[in-house]
Amino acid sequence: LARVAVGNRVPLVGIVTDRRASCCPDIIVAMAGSMAFALTDLALCFAYIALNAALNFSNRWALGISDFSFPLTLTAAHMLLNPVLLSPVMLLRESYRSKHLGVFKSGWRGLIAVAAFNGVQIALNNSSLAHIELSMNQVVRANMPVVVAMIELLRGRAPPLAQVPVLATIAIGVMMVVYQADAKSSEALGVMLVVTSVSLQAAQMSFAGSLLSVKLDSFQMTFYTSPMSLLVIGAPVLHIEG
Repeated sequence: LARVAVGNRVPLVGIVTDRRASCCPDIIVAMAGSMAFALTDLALCFAYIALNAALNFSNRWALGISDFSFPLTLTAAHMLLNPVLLSPVMLLRESYRSKHLGVFKSGWRGLIAVAAFNGVQIALNNSSLAHIELSMNQVVRANMPVVVAMIELLRGRAPPLAQVPVLATIAIGVMMVVYQADAKSSEALGVMLVVTSVSLQAAQMSFAGSLLSVKLDSFQMTFYTSPMSLLVIGAPVLHIEG
């Protein structure tokens, strides 16, 4: 390639140089795009962690500290507020608005099933916060990956062996960080409620892919299932706390 051709032939050195020069901008653009996606994902992860923590603390403050002993009503309020807050995005953006009818026609059965799982598990989790400390609630919920793996194992889809120690390490590590030795002694009812909530959420996560015939993002899933979840827990709310 270092030789320079003679006569009418094009120099090979020039060809190689031109190709490398033309590839450099493409590589830079690709790297910049990958970096932008990575930073966006990282920002979304931090936002999720912050918002989830704020929600957990606010629920515990309302149900445990302020003696607002209506966890089902609080859950129903969440389910009612979710579609209201998402309505501007879901109704004004054409990419979402044009899919509403198709999503309901092809996936309404799966949406109802997911909504039932979701509504009940959130109601149970909120109810547990009226009986146990948030620290104990989070200790139990730290076992979510392990429960999901167990359900997948029962369905005949065992997780890779390499993931087993990782899942166990994550669960134990979260327990050690969240658990507080001076936390109040948890009541058996509260522990039972959060254990049931974790089991239902793990089942929802495991079966959601097979229940839904269409792929939905988090906005769509929340917008479509929240009203259905409200209908599922509506009767218990009126009967128990009405």
